[in-house]
Amino acid sequence: MAASPSVVGALATTLASLSADFDADELAYLALTGTAGQPVRDRLAWRLQQELGEAHVVARGWRRADIAVLAGETPVLQVEAKAMYAFDLLGATSRTGHLAELVANGLKMSALAPEGSACLLALVTHVDGAVPEHLREHVVKHAAGIRAALDREGSAEAVAARARKTWEAEIARLGWPSARFTLGGGSMWGLGVEVDAYLVGPLPPGEA
Repeated sequence: MAASPSVVGALATTLASLSADFDADELAYLALTGTAGQPVRDRLAWRLQQELGEAHVVARGWRRADIAVLAGETPVLQVEAKAMYAFDLLGATSRTGHLAELVANGLKMSALAPEGSACLLALVTHVDGAVPEHLREHVVKHAAGIRAALDREGSAEAVAARARKTWEAEIARLGWPSARFTLGGGSMWGLGVEVDAYLVGPLPPGEA
């Protein structure tokens, strides 16, 4: 049973408005002190459950899927998500590795429940600013990568532009539908944060 357009549409609609479900600067704080992956997945699942209502059950960690939408016991939509930072996408090795891992995990997820639709969700965090020295070691978890990318590209805007261009080119090669939703994270310690949520899919039947 493939997901109905209303279920897939609800996922896209929820992503498009998800920024509003975080308090001001909350997502910036969470992304800087850890990763945006778990907070975004949790909030997305809860909002999707509210959006779909009692006709569906939205499960977290369902078999291999990070998020699954069930009609009764049947999965109609599964989502495999992966979080990364903009600096992860600047090198060819790390960029292609992240995409390959996401796709492989998504196809394994889909193979376990081929009766439903499957989507991939790539969450890319962008940090605007230089991490203050006193926060680099134990507070901002990926300060070294953020700083190295900033030094190499010259500005946060250049890091974001190159990361988006190269990542979207990689996704386009898959040949599957895709859309980017940008979540405004606010700022913390003078560091502005945005999270790009790339929704890829539904994967064509038989890809698994």
